[in-house]
Amino acid sequence: MKIYCHIVIFIISFCTLVACGTPPVASTNTPTIATQTQTQTSTPSPEATVAPTATHTSTASPTPTTPPQPEIQYVISTELDYVNRTLTVAQFISIPNTSSTAIREIILLVPPNLYQDAFHLKQITWDDGQEIADHALRGSQLSIPLPEPLDPGTTKNIILNYEIWLPPNDASDETGPTPFGYTTRQINLVDWYPFVPPYRDGEGWVTRDPWAFGEFLVYPVANFDINITLKNLPQPVTIAASAPDIGEGETHRYHLKQGRNFVWSVSPSYEVSEEQVNGTTIMGYVFTPDVVAGESAFQATIDAFQLYTELYGPYPHPMLSMVQADFDHGMEYQGLYFLNRGFFASFDGTAGSFLVAIAAHETSHQWWYGLVANDQALEPWLDEALATYSEYLFYEHYYPERLDNFWWDHRVNPYHPAGWVNSTLYNTSGYREYRDAVYLRGAIFLNDLRELIGDEAFFAFLKDYASTYTNQIATGNDFFRLLSKYIDTDLSDLLELYFLR
Repeated sequence: MKIYCHIVIFIISFCTLVACGTPPVASTNTPTIATQTQTQTSTPSPEATVAPTATHTSTASPTPTTPPQPEIQYVISTELDYVNRTLTVAQFISIPNTSSTAIREIILLVPPNLYQDAFHLKQITWDDGQEIADHALRGSQLSIPLPEPLDPGTTKNIILNYEIWLPPNDASDETGPTPFGYTTRQINLVDWYPFVPPYRDGEGWVTRDPWAFGEFLVYPVANFDINITLKNLPQPVTIAASAPDIGEGETHRYHLKQGRNFVWSVSPSYEVSEEQVNGTTIMGYVFTPDVVAGESAFQATIDAFQLYTELYGPYPHPMLSMVQADFDHGMEYQGLYFLNRGFFASFDGTAGSFLVAIAAHETSHQWWYGLVANDQALEPWLDEALATYSEYLFYEHYYPERLDNFWWDHRVNPYHPAGWVNSTLYNTSGYREYRDAVYLRGAIFLNDLRELIGDEAFFAFLKDYASTYTNQIATGNDFFRLLSKYIDTDLSDLLELYFLR
């Protein structure tokens, strides 16, 4: 069946859903993010991964390289009741089997279901209208048995109708990051819809246990068509999103091709900045009291974007949004990142500040997470170490005088970072230990690697790595296998120092 036929069925379904009435008033229950004690049906948390040897012959890998999956399609129509903080959603998903084996069960990940009383599934059907009665929603996983195996190269289409009662956002420094939900100034819709995880031959659907800190989701690329309607607005609001708004009038429409996810944020208090950089629209959204600091964060985003385009390769999407967070975390998504409100409050007006450093960090995630993804639970160093070292490259290029008296002396050395760079999300005792090992020691490792192999080989490797694994999910083995083409020296001592074997 052609995709446009599916969309017609989907639109009919959405119209039926909206006609059912106004969503209930938002729950005021505090979100209950799963911790290590919560029962889940996802893949158990493995032990620490084994570091590659100097000859890079290891074949162990938590999530092997997967081919791009642009065929995954999401068509989502949603209505946000701003006052009651509820969403009514109709969602169409086209799910291809890109593996070499038949699939007997579809797993969707439903992050909102990790919050108490947030996700309410009303109906789920195949695209022919037949209801799927034997589905099961446990924790963050929605399992859907297939009436017959889904053969390689074929596609199955699903339509879901559901409501979301947004939770209040009360994330602290030692949990999350959890932008999902609302504050008095901001509503954040991140990981807000059921999505298709990667599928691995021999393992099945790649799912990881939720955790109290860090990121645990693994995203294949997909295409998104999003329609947003706002109602019950007591005052005008602004939407920040992962892609440009191509709607007209009161209808907000977005199209994102080959993205990891689609996120949006709504606030009546955003001051908006905009600039064109190399054909990409850079957007900035900050709260009115922080406009001065916001200008510096926005400029840092532009500067970092220009540098990383030169170092890593072109940015493939039409827009990047920087959004001030009304919570104490920074967090990256496809085409949009949140910048910690605490960094705005502590900004001293100079480049030697965490506001500028973390803006550079989060911008780099559009390459190390967006362009080249990784298993964020089992190999978080592949995006976080690269993003942290990208800060170093940012200061080296724009503010070399700040490398020692800020980046090393305030960003890294005061924490005396220890731990294995290839630590997983699950084998560290808390956020501080996780950050020190993966982010900070990871950046130190990359700096030592650069000194060992030289600038020419190091930067050629990074650009090649970004190009080779564009739209894929890379592994540590991929990293070192490609690196071996650029080195003529033994890495044994370096790996023994930083990686747990």
